[in-house]
Amino acid sequence: MNDHSAYHRQAAEALLEGTEGEQRKAGEQALHALIDLWLDGAQADPADVVQIGIDDLASATQGQPPDQRVASIQQTLTRRQADKLVRQAVAMALPVARGEQPAQQALPEAERLAQQIDELLAEVRALPDASLRQRLLSDLASADLDCRYVISGGNGATSTRLARQLDS
Repeated sequence: MNDHSAYHRQAAEALLEGTEGEQRKAGEQALHALIDLWLDGAQADPADVVQIGIDDLASATQGQPPDQRVASIQQTLTRRQADKLVRQAVAMALPVARGEQPAQQALPEAERLAQQIDELLAEVRALPDASLRQRLLSDLASADLDCRYVISGGNGATSTRLARQLDS
């Protein structure tokens, strides 16, 4: 694992002004996880990736009081985590659906992803933005369907997202 502590400090300084105690701790935890997601597989210079992310969050949270700012950062993290799980589920199930990999070989990853989806659902259900909540619940249901497809040995239903990938 890379040491992103300098980026974590930079983001906290830029985005968590006015937060204290547990609120600050929650904001720092969300920023740490978010920065790690930003940098996971980033093709551009890591410093640029982090700065763009910080600038986007600063713009989105401009004028918000500290508690709302932390909630916005946490919501952004939840969205990014869900999006990543959806991509991973399709990438894991696609070779099975194409017959390029036995379902048994992908089973451990399918079970791991299904568990991560289950763990994230509570956070998604708690999102205050109804539109985002519905989209993420739908996306996670599709990802879970792809995991269940692999867990069933490649005999179950697949998501529309995976079906589109098969057609391309």
